[in-house]
Amino acid sequence: MSKKWMITGANKGLGLALSKEVLALGDAVFGIIRGADDCEAFETLSPGRSHAIQLSVSDFDKVALQLHQTLSEVGAIDILVNNSGYGLTGALEETEIEQIQDLFNVNVFGAIAVIQAVLPFMRKAGHGHIINITSVSGLAPWAGTSVYGASKFALECIGRTLRDEVKPLGIDVTNIAPGGMRTHFAGGSLKEASGNIADYAETAHLARQTLKAHQGEEPSDIFKVAKAIIATAEKTDPPFLQVLGEDALNYATQHLKELHQEIEKGRELAMSTAV
Repeated sequence: MSKKWMITGANKGLGLALSKEVLALGDAVFGIIRGADDCEAFETLSPGRSHAIQLSVSDFDKVALQLHQTLSEVGAIDILVNNSGYGLTGALEETEIEQIQDLFNVNVFGAIAVIQAVLPFMRKAGHGHIINITSVSGLAPWAGTSVYGASKFALECIGRTLRDEVKPLGIDVTNIAPGGMRTHFAGGSLKEASGNIADYAETAHLARQTLKAHQGEEPSDIFKVAKAIIATAEKTDPPFLQVLGEDALNYATQHLKELHQEIEKGRELAMSTAV
């Protein structure tokens, strides 16, 4: 039986690659897309099965209203993929509060708004799968990615706790944390902090330069990532976390090792608080 998917940011990059792979299976995709021209192009991918919803995930009131209307007409979707998001590099000191708020409005609050809109329909249906596209930066952040990593760390936490809330209702939640993919992330989807402080040249600025220098050389193919997302969605008992890409696996594993070492170094002090 064919399934209904809803994918945010479905007009480019991973969102578009995933939409194409899902459509190739014979499933239907409801793509949430901001631009009118991109909506028209999306609906030509597979007329009758590729449905565009013109919407910005950061317009929270409109998300609630429009998705309620859409889902009231078509019924509950089977799989939601929260894919919308963009990057922001720079030292924390260089980054204006407004830039941080804008990023969180899309990467975090936008995802929450969409989740809140679809959950009533999933609960009524008694099934569903929510997939959040996070990032290895949310698991193992580095200098220059503090704000972006924080947004993905927040989404990781939301997904992990949401899973415990809705699993008894028949709804699965999976966080997918990819590493570097050959998209335009380091181009149009990567913004820079408004400030420029020379003291961060060898830390935060170096990380940004490295990302840009290796654009097009990222280790993961977006269509293979898309296939891996579909494979995760097809599992009977899907995981709450799935990293994708050799780089993501290595970064996450190393970070967990370092975290464990830090915890162990403080064991004596931790135990000293006992009554």
